[in-house]
Amino acid sequence: MGTAGTQGTLSPSVRQLRALVGQTSSSMVMFDRSMRFLAASATGAGWYGLDPDAIRGRVVYDAIPGFPPRWHEIHRRGLAGETCRCDLDLYVRPDGGSQWLRWIVTPWHLERGKIGKIIISFEDVERHAFEPYSSRRTDGAGTGIGLGLVKRAVEAAGGAVALESTVGIGTTVTMMLPFAV
Repeated sequence: MGTAGTQGTLSPSVRQLRALVGQTSSSMVMFDRSMRFLAASATGAGWYGLDPDAIRGRVVYDAIPGFPPRWHEIHRRGLAGETCRCDLDLYVRPDGGSQWLRWIVTPWHLERGKIGKIIISFEDVERHAFEPYSSRRTDGAGTGIGLGLVKRAVEAAGGAVALESTVGIGTTVTMMLPFAV
């Protein structure tokens, strides 16, 4: 079954899936077995600063320089048929910035049960850190209201709040308040 080429040479299921991925408001990308972009939602490609149409056919590792090497293994596992997921993963971007993500890699099975593609859905969970009652703690402690209250109070005083996280170490919350002399 061919997946590359013009829209007319694609199977109906691949055309439908490409349309679904391209039109979703979620961050989603679809790759073939060679890790070439087959489709990307506007938010999925935009998250990397890419145009969804311009990246079609490009290998992800070429399109996104500095792509984390550990992701090669996650992609390989997905292409081997494993569904991989992580609810809280620190992604360090090539520009040095970081973002906490929730993601899932899902294999796409062809008609005869063979794996032909993978679909990756992801969302920025860091933006949820300040939402009331949002907590990533699994031990049942905390209510998830603290950061939201802190942010509202600091912003009301004309300041800002920033988060900086390091895997295995923790998160630093920085409050910046205006100083008057």
